[in-house]
Amino acid sequence: MSSDPAAIQNTPFLHDLTNAIISPVNDVLKATQNIGVLPRTLGSTPVIGTKAFLLYRLAGLAAHLDPDGESQLLAHIPRDPEMDTTLNFLFAPTWADFATNGAAGSGTMRDYRFTNTALLGELLDNNSCNFELLQQGMGALDGGPVRPKSFPNPGDATQIPILGNYLRLSAGPQDRVAPSDRSVLYTWRNYDNVQGVPYTSPGHEVADIRDVARQLAAGAPYAYWETYFPLRVVLDIAAGYGGARTGDMGDLRYHGMERTKPNLVLWAGDSVVQFGPGLVFPVPPTAVVQTLPGYNHVDTIGAAAVQNNGLTDYSGRYLAEFLRSLG
Repeated sequence: MSSDPAAIQNTPFLHDLTNAIISPVNDVLKATQNIGVLPRTLGSTPVIGTKAFLLYRLAGLAAHLDPDGESQLLAHIPRDPEMDTTLNFLFAPTWADFATNGAAGSGTMRDYRFTNTALLGELLDNNSCNFELLQQGMGALDGGPVRPKSFPNPGDATQIPILGNYLRLSAGPQDRVAPSDRSVLYTWRNYDNVQGVPYTSPGHEVADIRDVARQLAAGAPYAYWETYFPLRVVLDIAAGYGGARTGDMGDLRYHGMERTKPNLVLWAGDSVVQFGPGLVFPVPPTAVVQTLPGYNHVDTIGAAAVQNNGLTDYSGRYLAEFLRSLG
């Protein structure tokens, strides 16, 4: 990956100017972070904060230990603004339901019955979860009726030319549904058992929810997300891309070396990454570029070993072929 995508370091004037501006700002921000004025982690941020990541891991643990048992997890999760906002954002079918935390008619996620596996799917599946970067294609809800979701935007809105690619950032390109019967126990159909489900297809279901549950249950470092995500990483990236090259950025000096090395770029076909960061930071012209069909962002490391078309996981296969080509 390039440490200088805008080629600032190629021009002495720009190199000196950006370093003179960005480096002191970087030093001040990190100093304030070190004494606690700025937050050091995502902390109490809903959906992507520490409590939310722990919730997903607990859901994975329950699904791993007792996949078909009725979930009691949400009954034990405290009712506080952070958790309620997280569940409301992930679950809300419409803007009205989100604005009223389910009082507009849908209820909240806590009002429905799920097996442990179904709750994990409801939290993270690409046909349920309202936040694209958490999604995986793991199957579909079963056992009861569902209703379509339009919050924050319906999946088919991503088909709008040009604009649609950026709408993927919110909730992804797939149709999403929510349970609609509070009396039934919702179960889960795994990724390889979605034939006939009207709102998805086998080509967009790529991860075995049993694998997901096992990896989340195992905890760090195998559970996908850093629970206490360090915001220092964000400052480092911003300072490096912005041209800081003194202080703790002083060792960032090989700004063009990535263009002299073999490159492999794997784009998740259903992810927003290639349409956002992928445009801002273009890949080297000599890179080997492959698209993983039907994959979401997290699926690039969490897809099932065998896909619904009978082929092996695209991520692993393309990586193995790339490494073999270097010999």
